[in-house]
Amino acid sequence: MAMATPIHDASQGDYRFAQQCGADAVTAENVAVAYRLDGADRPIERVGGGWSEFGIEAGTVLEDAADVEAMRELLAGRDPHSGEQLVRPKVAVAPEAQLPAAAFVEALEAAAAKRGLSLAELVAADPWSVKRVGRLERGLLRDGEHHRAPVADLSRVAAAAGIDPRRVYGLPQWKAAWDQREARVRTGVMGYDVTFDRPKGISVLQGLADPVVAARMEEIHLEAVRESVAALQGWAGYGMAGHHGDGRRAQRVDTSGFVATMTVHRTARPVDGSPGDPHLHTHVMVANMARCSDGKWRTIAAGGRDLMRHVPAVGELYRALERNKLREELGVQFERDAVTGRWDVVGVPDTLKRTFSRRQQQILAVTGQGATPAQSRTAGRATARGKVASTPASERQSWHERALEAGHTPAQVVAAALGREPGGPAAGPAPGGPDQGPPNLDALITAVWDPEHGVTAHAKTVTRAKVLAHVAGALGAGLPSVAFLEAVTDRVLADARAVALPEGGPAHMTNAGRYTSADLVAAEETITASAEWRLRDFSGHVHLKTSIRAEREWERKKGFRLSAEQREVVHRLTFVPHGIDTVVGVAGAGKTTIMSATRAIWESAGHKVEGAATSAVAAAGLRAEAGIDSGTVASLLRRIETGRGLDGVGVLVLDEAATVDDRALAAIVTEAARTKTKIVAIGDPMQARAVGAGGAFARVHEIV
Repeated sequence: MAMATPIHDASQGDYRFAQQCGADAVTAENVAVAYRLDGADRPIERVGGGWSEFGIEAGTVLEDAADVEAMRELLAGRDPHSGEQLVRPKVAVAPEAQLPAAAFVEALEAAAAKRGLSLAELVAADPWSVKRVGRLERGLLRDGEHHRAPVADLSRVAAAAGIDPRRVYGLPQWKAAWDQREARVRTGVMGYDVTFDRPKGISVLQGLADPVVAARMEEIHLEAVRESVAALQGWAGYGMAGHHGDGRRAQRVDTSGFVATMTVHRTARPVDGSPGDPHLHTHVMVANMARCSDGKWRTIAAGGRDLMRHVPAVGELYRALERNKLREELGVQFERDAVTGRWDVVGVPDTLKRTFSRRQQQILAVTGQGATPAQSRTAGRATARGKVASTPASERQSWHERALEAGHTPAQVVAAALGREPGGPAAGPAPGGPDQGPPNLDALITAVWDPEHGVTAHAKTVTRAKVLAHVAGALGAGLPSVAFLEAVTDRVLADARAVALPEGGPAHMTNAGRYTSADLVAAEETITASAEWRLRDFSGHVHLKTSIRAEREWERKKGFRLSAEQREVVHRLTFVPHGIDTVVGVAGAGKTTIMSATRAIWESAGHKVEGAATSAVAAAGLRAEAGIDSGTVASLLRRIETGRGLDGVGVLVLDEAATVDDRALAAIVTEAARTKTKIVAIGDPMQARAVGAGGAFARVHEIV
């Protein structure tokens, strides 16, 4: 896969110059020498077409401290030879030149009240100050007491208002900020680190293989990275010219390409003072600048957004290219994990992969299961340790010893993965290569549009960029080139199971075409059609007199009365005879109280009431608080599939209905139409999203 990290300061760039994962801090003077010692590390390589603008060839390596400093200059947006600023960096007022805004606005309000004016009227002599006061008010609403404003801005507003800001803050605090009023800090993105990371099984195989095979596996990795970076350059290596906004659109401009470097890390961070586990990965650091076809230097990829959009696609592309090369050259076979969906090497035992996953286990011991990516990153930083002096030979020896300690013979593991006898020649190219075309194109298309695991399993609308990623992931070891991926993706999108949508969003971005799947379109049509033709079909209808009588009895037993708004909802749900109805309200608005009352009314009229929710917790809440016998949506769908369905159920209450995906909702409304069951969907589409591809709840609410 691939990950992308925006680089905001020089220290982030320096880490990408280090030749070992977890290396100590580096400087321009020592970084270019470190990777030469003992031949332990691979030189940092230049990649991208933009190097030609400086008379430098892509594919060459950083030789010395001067080369490292040149890349630092490029990250800063400067010409590495002349120091000329080619791309102007984004800057902001330094924190030390800002003051808390709350006290200042309070002083303005006091002055305005004293004169019987509004804040705008107070500073009306200076139109700029009128706008700035509005921004101060909005900032306080957004950030509260944490909102700060530049001292120079406060000084101008104070002059327009006729107040002395030194009295607001005190002379020492005001003077300290005023003396720094010209201070600025860089806030823009200097570059992007795109990290190409392979599955654990491939790294373990390379770590245990003999030096010749290991060296070729590393070259294959780098070939796949270079091809993937070239694809990313084609997708995102453009600039934008002109103003965007106020009814105008900036125009996309071609460039000569990326200015980037490629740094190889062979191991994970060290654990327990021994060499890190085998974990080959490559950092590609892309400077946020490119020379456009009109001769001007600009930032890349529409503010970097298009680069970030393509990271999943380029990551899946890289892995598929590497799988194909390993399969074709060395006979390595791959299988896809049924749970994670990830491809990995056949023949490398899971127990051995865990043996060489100490860093992951170290982080997991801190975070526990189910940690978020942010929590894992925090734990990773907290447990990070400096580099351990090692060479490829000492690393291989350490890995072989640990494999033996774990009960695995390295030679036998390598032989099994390469399809040969221990010590014998590799099996060679596997049959059914990519020159025969994609293996079973229809099966591939079916996998891409699969409702449970395909590209629209969790998103109703996808871009071509997302489809590219999914196709590359589904291709296994049959992807020989970027052109092949593009061609197969075109076939996938031309299939009847794909539905092209009207243009929307930033059309200047690459692979921005929008698509959905035919089964989702059919599901939405089923839901909306059912909501429309079941209007006033008298499902779950209760006569008004019966409803009022049952409502009063419910209030007597509960010991309190419904509010006027709650009563209105109760009468609508029980008396207005829609086959599908909705209740929208934020948490704490009394929805369960309403459903408790309506349940009592429906049951008084002889209707059986059941409930369902996406989570077991919500179903239990509906049962406990509203007295409605409830289960999960998943269990309801199983009932429908097995034939019992909603027979005998007069009213079905769907709690958290905005989180029910459209495919599931379509199955439920179809079954409810068969049994004449009234559906009452409760939810808030503004606060919760469907677990799968959803959105029909909001449309149903509009209809009813």
